[in-house]
Amino acid sequence: SLTSAEFDILWCLSEHAGRIYTPEEIFTMVWGNQSFDDGQTVQRHMSRLRRKLEKAWEEHSFIETVWGQGYRFVLPDSPPLCPQIKIISFQIPNRGIGADEIFHYVDVLFFH
Repeated sequence: SLTSAEFDILWCLSEHAGRIYTPEEIFTMVWGNQSFDDGQTVQRHMSRLRRKLEKAWEEHSFIETVWGQGYRFVLPDSPPLCPQIKIISFQIPNRGIGADEIFHYVDVLFFH
């Protein structure tokens, strides 16, 4: 299952698929006013989140590293910066949900 920080990262990135977020922007969105640590915290959480996403969805890598810039969420079978893609916001009441539940929502939002 995803931790609350992993869920927050996934939520932030997927809200604006294709947009590149710097590690500092991600850190601020997830951890607020805490002191930024040169991206090590974000990098560790990204690594864990990627492993979980890849385990649940082997066909596609949802999080792309843009070297020297940051990270972005990439939709399956679509160009990374496709402007016509609009992601609908949704509410999930429990942040401690499993990867299967996340992919159910991803599937509903992006493929139906």
